[in-house]
Amino acid sequence: MNVAFNGNNYPVSGTSFNISLGTITNPNSLADNTSVPISIKNNDFIAYSSQLTFAPTLTSQNLTAFTSLNVPITMNVSQNYNITLTLSNYSITYISVILPPFIKSLSMCCIDSACSQSNISSCNLTNTSDNKINLNLVLKTSQNVSNITFRVVALDYQINYTNSLITINSGLPSATLTTSITVSVVATQLQSSLALSSWKVSTPSSYNLWIAPISQSGYIGISLPSYITLQLTNSSASYTFNVNGVVTNVSLQGSGTYTFLLPITSLTVNITLVLSSVINPANSAPFNLSIYQGFDNALTKIAASNTFQIAMNQFDLITVSSVMRSITKVAQLTSLTMKITTPQYTENMTINFPTSQQFTNNTCSVVANGQNLGCQILNSTAILTTNLPGTYTYTITGLYNQRYFILSASTDLVQVSLGNPYTRAQTTSASTSYITPTLTLGSITMLSQSTSSSVSLSQTSLFYNFTI
Repeated sequence: MNVAFNGNNYPVSGTSFNISLGTITNPNSLADNTSVPISIKNNDFIAYSSQLTFAPTLTSQNLTAFTSLNVPITMNVSQNYNITLTLSNYSITYISVILPPFIKSLSMCCIDSACSQSNISSCNLTNTSDNKINLNLVLKTSQNVSNITFRVVALDYQINYTNSLITINSGLPSATLTTSITVSVVATQLQSSLALSSWKVSTPSSYNLWIAPISQSGYIGISLPSYITLQLTNSSASYTFNVNGVVTNVSLQGSGTYTFLLPITSLTVNITLVLSSVINPANSAPFNLSIYQGFDNALTKIAASNTFQIAMNQFDLITVSSVMRSITKVAQLTSLTMKITTPQYTENMTINFPTSQQFTNNTCSVVANGQNLGCQILNSTAILTTNLPGTYTYTITGLYNQRYFILSASTDLVQVSLGNPYTRAQTTSASTSYITPTLTLGSITMLSQSTSSSVSLSQTSLFYNFTI
């Protein structure tokens, strides 16, 4: 009897049989699951019929021609960049690069160093069902290619991908390769400025924040330091918003990341926030004031941002009215007696000595008002000790004078501050003293001198006996 297989007749006998189709070429599509009809005929009459699904499942060849994929590690939002695929002079008619969604659009494709487009049939960007993007290039005719350049525009908000998989597919014949990339799209710098009326600790100050948003609708989020937010919450400080020259009511957020959240349009060109009667922090600890611009009110997609660090740099005054050395000779163990006036603060005192005085061992002591205050050596010229608020004489032992005489050491100033690591009060050059008296040289005494020979014109050895 005859078996009709995919339109061709084959004479067979028995209930089981094999049909060889000879050498054929597999389809180019990995998704091909064609069902082939089978009919068994007795003369011209069909006795049996069935459908046979094409098997086995097709797999891609390995894209051995792949050399590299160059993707910028860092991209700024909405800016143009080149993604370059390098191949080893490989013949293609179609290629696609499937990437994480860090690209907003594709503006151009070109081939090789000449950036030719004459043989390009189409160049486009499509979205895949698993939330990725596909850069597609189709040529008019098959061509050997060494590199392909895709000109893309980065996403318009910040996002990060670390070791994310990418897939490169080549057509005719089908070949594929999977590799990984790390890329960050970073928010643009938001134009803004911050001015304080006072940078002194624990002092009332006004803060003036100015923002020029990028031209897009969305939201501005402002995250103020905790000490400001607390004062606004309890109404000891106040605020005013001005948007495009108009005073605007913006609510203080009760909780969450942002102190203020205000909607903007593409026509919003400037925003001013004035904070009044804010009491500055009590020391120099740094605080961040951050501004973000994004698309949604949760600000999950940040397009622009900026952060200011606020750290006080003016402090309450400490006065050092005198500093006396007990021993003035170089390289000698000495002690210093200092008369210091400090504010009524409980923070520990840091004393920074000039390089003419150094600690060469791990022990020191500080005594004031009959109390042993303790002494911690921070480095070779600085110690940490307890502060006695008011005016007291401190005696510090464990110091050595420098080993060599330097004239400038006679005008070395001692610096004192309260707070470690953050400063609350400190001396200025006008409020502290030089160490007196000045350092002196050590003495050398020649005790004796002799010679091995006193004969004229003969060689001799001279011997000197010194006491230093």
